[in-house]
Amino acid sequence: MTIETYYPNLNVKHLLGKIRQEALRQNPDTGVPSVPPPPSATGELVLKGDFDREAINNQIDYIEGFIKTAESRAAVRDQLPDKFGRLPWLLFKPLQALALKILNTIFRDQREVNFNLASALRECLQLNRQLLSEVESLRSQSHRDLENLMAVSQSLSGYGQEIEREMQSQIEQLDQKRDRIANQIQAGSDR
Repeated sequence: MTIETYYPNLNVKHLLGKIRQEALRQNPDTGVPSVPPPPSATGELVLKGDFDREAINNQIDYIEGFIKTAESRAAVRDQLPDKFGRLPWLLFKPLQALALKILNTIFRDQREVNFNLASALRECLQLNRQLLSEVESLRSQSHRDLENLMAVSQSLSGYGQEIEREMQSQIEQLDQKRDRIANQIQAGSDR
């Protein structure tokens, strides 16, 4: 049996929102940005049909908040976490300094990985901003090109109508000449 059998109305987005609220309620010092996520940060990306640069920039700013949090957490510790302060053996300063050095040594590689990931993500966001500018530029250029094509199309349509009227006039003149010639031929044969 699957989870859908037991919970047929399971809404993942709703559950994620509740989990985030509960996590913030239990531990408000997690470093998660206090700004609520933009509506599209929990759903699909905005670029379906409309180009909403402001919404995309809000998403990027929201992600940058997480990068800042990751960078602040990746810094070398100069004091032990609050949880370590509960232990009585940490009353001695030399033991605290030793514990801090051990902690920093153990997590040195992880800090480097976190720093590199944050740097890479920041570069990706910068690249996304540049791509957004290019997309906006291309959209405005294509809009101008479309307007120019519409003007040319209307102009050609006007020429086409003029040519059609001219051809209709020429056809009518040829029909009149044909009728005169036919009348002349018939009049000549009647004599």
